[in-house]
Amino acid sequence: MLFCLGLAVAACGKAGQSGPDSGGDLAGGGDAATGGTGVVGGGTAGSSDAGAGGDACAETERTAGELAINLRTSSMVDSALPNTLVPLYIRLVELASATGSTKEERADLYGPYLDVLEARLVALGATEIGRNDSYGSANASVEAQYVHQVLCWPDVVYVDVDAGYYDIAVPPWSNNEAGERACPLNDGVCPEYCAEYYALPFDETAGCFAGHELVVCQRSDRELNEDAWGCYENEATGVPILFLTLTPAAPGYLGWSECSDPTAAMGLVCEGEEQP
Repeated sequence: MLFCLGLAVAACGKAGQSGPDSGGDLAGGGDAATGGTGVVGGGTAGSSDAGAGGDACAETERTAGELAINLRTSSMVDSALPNTLVPLYIRLVELASATGSTKEERADLYGPYLDVLEARLVALGATEIGRNDSYGSANASVEAQYVHQVLCWPDVVYVDVDAGYYDIAVPPWSNNEAGERACPLNDGVCPEYCAEYYALPFDETAGCFAGHELVVCQRSDRELNEDAWGCYENEATGVPILFLTLTPAAPGYLGWSECSDPTAAMGLVCEGEEQP
C-alpha cells in the first residue's frame, strides 16, 4: 500500500491548476457535495486500491517534505482499525495569486477551495471540521478507512495526522511486551515511529549517576515527560537508572521497579551531569 500511495502522491501536475469550480477536475469527476466517486480504481472506501494512483487520483505537485508527510499518514492509517477516528490537518496548494496578499484577500481566494473540501469531508462523515481560509487549510476527524480518499483529492498537498503514530496505528506487538505506553526496546534500538527516552545509569564505582543511555521507547512522540525524578531498576539487568522526567510504572511501562540499592535511591548524579 505504501508503494501504491507513493505513486499517487508522486504524480506531478501544475499546483493549483484545477480550480474549485472546474467540476471535471475533481477526483473521480464526481460532485464535491456528494464526495464524488473519487476512489481510485473504482474501489470502495478503505479498499486496497483506495488512493492508489489510478485515474481517479488527482495529480498535484508536491515537495519531498510533503510526500514524506503523506507517506507517514498512509502507513499510519494502513495499520489502524478501519473505524478509528483520525484527527487530520489538511493543507491545500499555495495559490500563486495569494502570494503577497493580505489575510482578507487570501481568505477570499481560498474560500471556494475550502468550500469544496468541507463538502467532501461532510460527505465522508467527518467530524470536528474547522477551516483556516486565510491559510488554505482545514482540520477534521475522519475514519482511517477514508483517509486515502482525502490524500487523492485535488489541490491537497499534504494530510498530516495530529496524533502520535501508535495513538492511531495498531502496534505489531502486545501490551505485555512493553506496556500500554511503551514500545519494546530490542538490542538497543527502538521500533520505527517510537520516541527514544534517555536516562542516567548508576556508576557503582563512583557511587553516582552518569552518562546518557537509551532506556525506554515511548509509543507517542507527542507525550510530555514532566514527572519528578526517580530511581528505577531494570528488572532484567538489575542496573539502577535515574529517570529525570519519566516514571516507568506499570501498566504504561513494564520491566521496572523502584531502586533497592540505598545509595542509588538517593539519586546522586556525578559532577558535571544534569542535576535532577
